[in-house]
Amino acid sequence: MKWFGFWVIGVLTAIFSPCGIAHELRPAYLELREVVPGEFAVTWRTPYKAGQPALLPELPEICRQRGPAQVEQRPDASVHRWRIAVSAVALRGAVIEFPGLTPELMDVLVRVVWREGPGWTSVVRGAGGLRIPYQPTARSTVSRYMVLGVEHIWFGFDHLLFVLGLLWIVRGWQRLVGTVTAFTLAHSITLTLAVTGSMRLSAAPVEAVIALSILLLACELARNTRGLTSRHTWLVGFGFGLLHGFGFAGALAEVGLPSGAMFWALAGFNLGVEFGQLVFVLALVFCRLMWRHWVVRSDGWRSDGWFVQLPVYGMGTVAAFWFFERLAAFP
Repeated sequence: MKWFGFWVIGVLTAIFSPCGIAHELRPAYLELREVVPGEFAVTWRTPYKAGQPALLPELPEICRQRGPAQVEQRPDASVHRWRIAVSAVALRGAVIEFPGLTPELMDVLVRVVWREGPGWTSVVRGAGGLRIPYQPTARSTVSRYMVLGVEHIWFGFDHLLFVLGLLWIVRGWQRLVGTVTAFTLAHSITLTLAVTGSMRLSAAPVEAVIALSILLLACELARNTRGLTSRHTWLVGFGFGLLHGFGFAGALAEVGLPSGAMFWALAGFNLGVEFGQLVFVLALVFCRLMWRHWVVRSDGWRSDGWFVQLPVYGMGTVAAFWFFERLAAFP
C-alpha cells in the first residue's frame, strides 16, 4: 500500500534530518605521495567532531621526518603536511599504526601514491595497523572501492530519500524496474564523465538541486495526483539520476583515485553504489510485501488522512531545509 511507503519515508526522515548531510564519507585521510625518489609528501586530514580526541598516525620507523609539520585549520577539518625520507621499496610491506582509533570515532582512508606504478588505497576501521602491500592488484583495488561505494550510498541520506520517494510514485513492477534502471544508468554516466574530467560541475549547486529534487517528489506525493513524475517516472529518474551522479563524483573526488588503476577503482566504486542501492530497493519491496500481508489484512485498518500525509510533509520539510542550507553555502 502506498501509505506504507509514506511511513517508511517518515521514519527515514526522522533519522536523517538531524544529520543534515548527504553524499559525504567524512573519514580521516592520510596520503603518502612520492615526490622525488626517496622522499614522500605526507598529508593528514581529520574532520572536526565534537569531543574527538587528537589523533595522529604512527608511520613506520624507517620513515624519517624532514622539517616541522605545517598545520592548516579549515572550517570543517584540520590538515597537517610534512615530508618524510624513505625509499619506495622500503615502504612496501611497512605497517602504519593509528593509536586511539576506534570504529565509533571515525574511519581512516589511507592512500599511497608512487612515482611509478599504480597507487594504493585502503580504509582503516578501529584499532590495529595497516600494512602497505608489496604490489596492489586489480582485485584488491576493486574490492576496496566497492566497499567505499556501498558505504557512500547507505550514508547518502538525500539519495536514499529520493530513491524512496521515486519508488512510491511508480505504479507497477515493469515501470519500477524501468525507473530504477534509468536512474542507475544516468548516475553511472555522469559519475564516469566527472571522474575522468570530461565534464565538471560545481559541487554547491549540484547538492542544492539534489535537495530540490527531493522537495519536488514530496510535493507530488502530498498532492496525490498524477503529475509529471508519475506519468514519466523513467524520464524523471534518468534526468535527476544525471544530477545525482555528479554528487557521487564529488564524494569520490574527496577519496581520490589511484592514477595507475583508475578504471578498476571507478568500476569498484560504481559496483558498490549499485549494490548498495539494489539492497535498499529490495529491502523496501520486501517490507512492503510483509506490511500488506500482516498489517493491511487486519480489521479496522485505515489508510487515509493525516496518517498518510504527515511523513510526506516531513520529507518535504527536510528537503527544503537541505536546499536552503546548501544555497547559503554558495561562495
